Amino acid sequence: MGFFCRRLPRFATLVLTVFLAFLVASVGLPGLAFAVDPAYLVDGIAADDELSPDDEFVSGYIPDTLPAPSIHDGEAGDELLRGTVDLPPSYDSRYKGLVTSPKNQGSFGTCWAFATMGVLESSLLSRGMVESTIDLSERHLAYFLYHTAPDPLGNTAGDSTVAINPQAVKPADGSDYPAYPVGYLVNGANATMACYTLTSWTGVARENAPGLGTYDELLSAYNDAGRVASDVFLDQVALDAGLSHSVNSFHLTQMRRIPLADADDVKQAIMDNGAVFLSLYYTRNYLNKNTGAYYYSGAGGKGSNHAVIAVGWDDDYSRDNFNSNSKPTSDGAWICKNSYGSDGEDSYFYVSYEDWLVAPRPSDDFNPVTFAMEAEPADALDNNYQYDGTVAACYNLIESGGSLASVFVAQANEGGYERLKAISLSLSSANVAYSVQVYVNPTDPSDPTSGTPSLAQPVEGTTDYAGYYTIDLGEGVALDEGDVFAVVVTLSCDEEFVKYNVDCTYGIKERYDTKNRGYYCIAHVEPGQSFERETVGADWDDLSLKLYDEYGDGIEDEPACCARIKAFTVNEEIEQVNDLANAQVEAIADQRYTGEELTPDVVVTYENRVLRKDRDYQ
Repeated sequence: MGFFCRRLPRFATLVLTVFLAFLVASVGLPGLAFAVDPAYLVDGIAADDELSPDDEFVSGYIPDTLPAPSIHDGEAGDELLRGTVDLPPSYDSRYKGLVTSPKNQGSFGTCWAFATMGVLESSLLSRGMVESTIDLSERHLAYFLYHTAPDPLGNTAGDSTVAINPQAVKPADGSDYPAYPVGYLVNGANATMACYTLTSWTGVARENAPGLGTYDELLSAYNDAGRVASDVFLDQVALDAGLSHSVNSFHLTQMRRIPLADADDVKQAIMDNGAVFLSLYYTRNYLNKNTGAYYYSGAGGKGSNHAVIAVGWDDDYSRDNFNSNSKPTSDGAWICKNSYGSDGEDSYFYVSYEDWLVAPRPSDDFNPVTFAMEAEPADALDNNYQYDGTVAACYNLIESGGSLASVFVAQANEGGYERLKAISLSLSSANVAYSVQVYVNPTDPSDPTSGTPSLAQPVEGTTDYAGYYTIDLGEGVALDEGDVFAVVVTLSCDEEFVKYNVDCTYGIKERYDTKNRGYYCIAHVEPGQSFERETVGADWDDLSLKLYDEYGDGIEDEPACCARIKAFTVNEEIEQVNDLANAQVEAIADQRYTGEELTPDVVVTYENRVLRKDRDYQ
């Protein structure tokens, strides 16, 4: 794991968190048989200890190291997430009908995609939004994370996330690595990278979306190719770029980063959402094949290499269920769903509360994190205005009380109107109070607040955990085609600085043994798109200042920083208000009467809606 920091002009610190991917051999076996739970008893015998090439699973998790502070550290948040009832000593979402059937990732490093889709499936089920057979597409997510397609409005043109010289899948003949590179299928990712892909409205797609092809068909094509991931195979299974945004059934709306130090909140999130995303170091050596109990003690200092979903817990799960030569000191385990098939440990297993990469270690400043997610139907909103088109996991610091802004041009409904209904932001701080105002048609391109304030009152609220939030704007703001609108968000917290996430240009290219593995991001941001203001009354600073890539690769000329703020609109027809008797009229500023006819500058508000002359009224 590594990171580097840059000091920008204005002495604001940009922190770029770099994910390093490490290959770990022997990460699982298909066909292991044991009883995870009496209701999920599987008959059979354990597989041999030896791994055959066909049984090899590739590590596919890139450690996620963005901050995930507790909401209970400051004054603001003691009861923000925790439920009002005592948590039970055990809970299992499967018995509530909130968990879909286990899947098989096969020989590819796509555990992170299966964990992401598994969490979303459970979240949708927990809200009664889908049928029990819901099946979301891991293939769509895995492909388009590393094959960036511009959004339909063109605002992310030039942005890309690209796999670098990825690890190869082991050849079927058992020969040494490196062998046949398969790019995105083994390069790996994590929950944050998945979140940034999905919030760009690249997904969420159903498994049976037209023209997409299922994951099982992908595995079949790989087997038909003799398990050789050649260029021919990659071309055969490539997806049409037009599918990137066109087959969505749902859109990700919330993602909370809940640290396992706040175990009660993790449990509450499982009860509320059905499941959470969890990472660990996974190898069969630490699994009790008879009980399905898993405990990694930290031997060898391994890092997380696998993603699963936690669907429940059992505080009384006996420590004696774990391997006799490596037992935790206390009872208790998370109930986890795997992605290695439908039998035994390949489907469900128990992970000790004390597992080295699951249990917090304050002495090492180690705080593992889970992810809770929410989504809504894709037709709830029509358009996504955004500039952050890569999966770069970075954050910047702004003084508490400072403001961010993203400036867009309404263009989605040609010849018609749009209504701004929601915005989103991504934060690496907890317990952040926000205030949102929208300014239409700024008169000064360097000042996002120089336009007409168009929300009758700022929309205010407080986040709980770090993560991604969609904020509803109520009646919202009516926009004409061609209107420039600035989304301005003021942030404050109990700490000196608020960490807000940004999209930026950076690269990773780390060598491990004979393999190169990693990714780089190019974030193309133009002047006038994204701003920050340290304090009220201060000048706005344009975030498109050049930030040169640490590793070169010819991308040093790209302006590369923007706040992760998005704006969501619906297309509509504007109905004029005929009776303004109950409207509120407020002068924008004092004006001097010179004896000539004067039209005062005013803001007209009717039923919490800011009206515009000639469009909303005559």
